[in-house]
Amino acid sequence: MKTADLSCLKPLAKSRSPIGREILSAGLIVAVLFLAGVARAETIDAIWKTHRVIFQYSGGNTAYSCDALRAKLRAILQRVGAHPDMRVVTASSCNEVSGDLTFNVLFRTPVPATEANLQTATGYDAREVLAARVRGEQLATLEDVERFPAEWRTIALSRDFRLGLGPSDCALMQQVASELFSQMSVHTISQSVCSPWHSYTPRLTVTALVRASNGGSR
Repeated sequence: MKTADLSCLKPLAKSRSPIGREILSAGLIVAVLFLAGVARAETIDAIWKTHRVIFQYSGGNTAYSCDALRAKLRAILQRVGAHPDMRVVTASSCNEVSGDLTFNVLFRTPVPATEANLQTATGYDAREVLAARVRGEQLATLEDVERFPAEWRTIALSRDFRLGLGPSDCALMQQVASELFSQMSVHTISQSVCSPWHSYTPRLTVTALVRASNGGSR
């Protein structure tokens, strides 16, 4: 019987050079990160849930134009899983920059396709039934509800340069977490405490249910 060649499994000789040890350590770290990236997150069956929220920003020393704040809200919500077709409509005066702005936000986010969530998605009150009848529309049934794979992800918002967040956005991030994330499948892991001498991007790390990258509707 032939024996397997196990020479490739011999332990690596210890490097006497500090540089050699650093290269070896770096290689091990890269290998671990690669393996972690290859492991795919477990997906669950999800559906879209519609949210209607009145978001009132009161930022103290930080003022925004309506367009700037609307863009930040859209970017943040999409980063944590909201569908791009959201509507962020101003409900206050937008003639100049202000630290006190109100928006009506209509958006959809993934939720687990549980029996309760499916019933909510297809449970209509008398007003919705009447409105659909007047418009000649057919209300969605359980069979019509779009389903797709989704996964839980840990997201560090402060590290995403595409959001354009800075020290002056601390109050905004706190209010987004309390007024918007609380309505979604988003859970805060860690968050900065705002202070007048903030000189760094506010930390906000969350776990969020987002549509899987290869998730098609069915």
